Formats: sequence, structure tokens, C-alpha cells
Amino acid sequence: MKKVLFYFTALVMGLALNTSCILSNNGEDEPEYVVSYGCLIDDGGVGYRNCIVTDSGLHMIIYESNVAQEAINNQKERVLANYTILSGPDEYGDYYIRLNAFYNLLTDEIIPSKYLTEEQKKNLGDDPINVTSATISAGYLNMPMIALYGENNKETAHKLQLVYNMEESTEHKYVFDLYHNAYTDKNGTLAVGMYSSFPIKHIIPQDNPDRSYDVEVRWKWYQGASIGNCGVTGIYSPGNKAIVQLTGTYGSQM
Repeated sequence: MKKVLFYFTALVMGLALNTSCILSNNGEDEPEYVVSYGCLIDDGGVGYRNCIVTDSGLHMIIYESNVAQEAINNQKERVLANYTILSGPDEYGDYYIRLNAFYNLLTDEIIPSKYLTEEQKKNLGDDPINVTSATISAGYLNMPMIALYGENNKETAHKLQLVYNMEESTEHKYVFDLYHNAYTDKNGTLAVGMYSSFPIKHIIPQDNPDRSYDVEVRWKWYQGASIGNCGVTGIYSPGNKAIVQLTGTYGSQM
């Protein structure tokens, strides 16, 4: 594999192992902070978003915030948040937090393959993308990723799209293909981290919480010096709140 420069935080690798992790502040006398996926809600009908519901179902009430309320309200429902737990749980099981920040999170809808237009098919792209981990939690497929950018093009827009492969899927197995289009930013050597959380609950039926489905996710990344096919699998049950870690071939490490 080509030599690359790194332009991403250690958080990518932390989230490669977990959808929630606790990080210390370099030995300083400050509370540790948590990074986790979740969904923003209005808890209690107060008229604004004041709570993050984690994928395990915990309610994190925003008691203090470094993020303006308007910015919180303008966030998409699905978030990747950095926060510090101030107290809890209380008698209702709720925690009170200081919201530190949100991370940019790709949450695009998954396109079924038969609904792709000819123009969309042409623009899917076949550039390599490094998926460092794939997990399923709360009906979302979470994938921290690393894309290669030109050293002077780290702000260049790349296109990522997850497609539900209807031709290869069955009633019991769902196949998803991840596409990356770098457009004119080819042969990059600058590694840029990004995060995604795709709503597979909009594709896989949720009406029977006890039913299990095989899930396969595929993409292209380096296998040694050349680009090859990567793929991971796992078993997803809508009623199971446990995090599902997909296993298989992730490709060469950077």
C-alpha cells in the first residue's frame, strides 16, 4: 500500500472498536468525557431538544452546553456527541451532562439499487475507502472511515453512498455496498477521518423484534499493494439492544 500522511484524530481508532468510549483528558484534573452515537429528542415536551438518547437507551439530559441551543436544534436527529457526565443516574435513570461538541456525521438514507437512476449509477464511483470498523446499534450501521485526499485538497468534496443491493439480498439476508467517488481528487496520500451512521432500520423490517437477519457490507480498499474487495458480516435482530460488531475482511491497516 502507498505511503500516506495522517490528518485525523485518535477518535477514529477509538470508535473503530466501540460505538461508545470514555477518554481521559491527558491526566488533567477534569472529568473524563464520553463519545457516543445517539439521537436528539425533546424530553418532557419543553419545546426544544434537551436530551441525547444513547443506543443502549440511556437518557443524557443536557444540563450544561458548549453548543448553542439553536445549533442543537438544527442538528439532525442522529448525532455523534462528545459530552461529560455531571451526575446520575437519578431516580428515573437519567444522567445529566455537559455537551462539549458534535462531530460531523454522515447519516444519508440508503438507496435501494433498483431505484438508482442511470445518472446516480454513473456517479457512485469505485475509489477505495478504509472502513475501520462496522457496528450495528439502535437500527443504525455505524462506520468510522478514512478516505485518501490530495495533500492540498483536504476540503475537496468526496461522495459516499451506501446502496441496498436488492439483486443479491434475500428475505433473510441484506447486502449493502458502500461506494466512494473522489471525483478529480485521485491518488491522494492524505488520510482524512470521517464518521457515518446509516439507518438500516429503514431497509430491514422492524415489525418482528425477535427475528434475526444476516447483514453483509462490502467496499473497496487496499489489500497489500493493490485495491481489493472487502466485506464484513453480522447477525442483526431489531429487538436486541446489544451492539453488533461485524467481522470479516477490513483490508490493510494504515
